[in-house]
Amino acid sequence: MRHLGLQLLLFLALAAATVSSTRIGGGVALMWVAGGYALAYLLTRPRRAWPAALAAFAIGSTVATFTVGIGPVGAVPMALINVCEPLLAALLLQRWHPRGTYFESGHGIACFSGACLLAPACAGLAGALCVTVVTGTPFTGNLLNWVLGHGLGMLTFTPLFMLLLRGEFRDWSRNSTAGQRVEGGLLFALVSLTCVIAFAQNRLPLGFLPMLALTLATFRLGRLGAAVSIIIVALVGGWFTLRGMGPTSYIQTEAATRVHFFQLYMAAAVLTILPVAADLKQRKRLYETLRDSEARFRLVTENSTDIILNLDANGTIRYVSPAIASVAGYAPEGLVGGPAQKLVCEEDWGIAWAAHQAALRAPGRTITTDHRGLTAEGEMRWFETRSRAVLNDAGEPDGIVSSIRDITERKATEMRLTQAASTDPLTGLANRRGFEARLHMMLERGGCSAGCLAVFDIDHFKAVNDGFGHDAGDAVIVAFAEMAQSITGGRDLVARLGGEEFGIILADLTQAEAETLCDHLRQTVSETPVPTSSGDVRITVSAGLVDLRSASDASTAFRAADAALYRAKAEGRDRLRLAA
Repeated sequence: MRHLGLQLLLFLALAAATVSSTRIGGGVALMWVAGGYALAYLLTRPRRAWPAALAAFAIGSTVATFTVGIGPVGAVPMALINVCEPLLAALLLQRWHPRGTYFESGHGIACFSGACLLAPACAGLAGALCVTVVTGTPFTGNLLNWVLGHGLGMLTFTPLFMLLLRGEFRDWSRNSTAGQRVEGGLLFALVSLTCVIAFAQNRLPLGFLPMLALTLATFRLGRLGAAVSIIIVALVGGWFTLRGMGPTSYIQTEAATRVHFFQLYMAAAVLTILPVAADLKQRKRLYETLRDSEARFRLVTENSTDIILNLDANGTIRYVSPAIASVAGYAPEGLVGGPAQKLVCEEDWGIAWAAHQAALRAPGRTITTDHRGLTAEGEMRWFETRSRAVLNDAGEPDGIVSSIRDITERKATEMRLTQAASTDPLTGLANRRGFEARLHMMLERGGCSAGCLAVFDIDHFKAVNDGFGHDAGDAVIVAFAEMAQSITGGRDLVARLGGEEFGIILADLTQAEAETLCDHLRQTVSETPVPTSSGDVRITVSAGLVDLRSASDASTAFRAADAALYRAKAEGRDRLRLAA
């Protein structure tokens, strides 16, 4: 109840003050500040608190109208109209701009201005009619005074009252430094002084002076400075205007019309300064966001082992993190302004540049690529680069930011694993997987102008394992692998296909040349004893040979060579046979 009583007294004081001082000609008052306070209260309180507040405002309006307004006859109807007006404006604002940030964006200010004009226009029809019926004054004049007085009252005073009710003045006074408070006081004093100079005389048209001081206060103090300065201009300028002084005194007309022109002057000030304050608020928020983002960025880049690289659209280095010194030996400041191409191996620049272009074409996507790069000492290393486009104010990509990681050890591990996956562990030769991949590659390139495939199988290998042991069997396999590599001279691929079976790709040899070489290998094996821990072991091999020019693919070549091998075994082993 105590709180509601305070709201009643505040509304009553504001209503009585403006009605008694600006009600010219017995009709509607030319200014109405109480509506601005009522709207500010509704916008800063939950809806469940509205009914009690509106009742308090209605009582305050009734008392003001009864004592200094149109009298007891119109007191109750005017009270209903005066509380419905801010209620309508509040409902419109909450529907149009639910977030409640009415003074922080152009859209919010537009919604606020529209509600402050539409609500008085609607309420003004009933209010002007009521005043006309009670006082007999012209309806048109009453409607004009109502719309301008109530609309400009809301537009001018609501921002200040909202700051007060939200405690922003209190917070500013607590959180600001002594220097900032002194600066604020001096700026408000400057606004007051320029208002007195502009409005307390009739000789010079100096209405522009307060606008300069008002703009300065807005730039220095933001929305709070704008709201307080607007109130100072309204109070000082309005007081002198009502006394026939200031720039409006040059208009040779009745007092009410001069007040209307002053109200238009205030509307121009409000609609100019509030967007500026909103833009400054957004810029300040953006600046703080960028400042925090830069701090986080520097913390990450300066302590990360990954290299952070920022390039323009043409590949020129804008920024490179300190990590490049430890990773690649370059001084960061020596790279800025130079081309990124110098950091990439010449053979891989096409890959890196294609990833750069792909990132520019697809903003929002991260492009990952592996490439080789050069350190300051000329050492070749592998790097993984993740790139993403940087957008300018127009939303267009104008550069790239990349995170670069040294993956040399990973690449070496991958190569070892790849080699292990395609290598026979006993002999060190290629295994069947590696052999087939090599053969497939040869045939996929459009066939072979020359070359043969030979398949060898150690005869009676099971008997060697059974009679001499598996160690002797392993020794026999290793011995054959060494003899095959020796006779081919390392030029051709020798592979262990599995168990006791081997394959040889004899590249660039005709069938006759390949037949001579394979038969020489067969004879060498049969004539060379293999020493083992169980004694010398003699072995023979059978082989099948196919000319690759007659094979359409790897599977066909293998089938043909295997068929020739089986024929050699069927005919008594220790011999070479050609594919049909």
